[in-house]
Amino acid sequence: GIELRVQIAEQPVYVRLERSSAEQIVMNLVKNARDALVGGGRVTLTLALEPAATGADAAAPSARLTVADTGVGMDAATREKAFEPFFTTKERGEGDGLGLSTVYSVVAAAGGTVDVESALGEGTTITVVLPCLGG
Repeated sequence: GIELRVQIAEQPVYVRLERSSAEQIVMNLVKNARDALVGGGRVTLTLALEPAATGADAAAPSARLTVADTGVGMDAATREKAFEPFFTTKERGEGDGLGLSTVYSVVAAAGGTVDVESALGEGTTITVVLPCLGG
């Protein structure tokens, strides 16, 4: 009952991140998205290269990873706590509350950002942006 869509950039995307850390980010985000799909739905994983900005505030190219689901979504109070260590909405014994906090820590250590967009009944989109190598 779960559809997984994967959309990967045609050109290679290089970031300064250990392979195991990249896998940890993807697995935690996809697992949380899957868990939000009560009764089925869709998870879409997208990896894209964001070109460098131009002008005085020019930014280096970046990699943008999004994991979006059509699940139950989060209210504002849950979104605010989503990246806190040990915060979980799961039943006791079903989750340790470390998935999103681990994602946040790994991404921050690599110089990136994590953002969450969600509303009850409308699903959730987590966006990770990491600077590309050479940028």
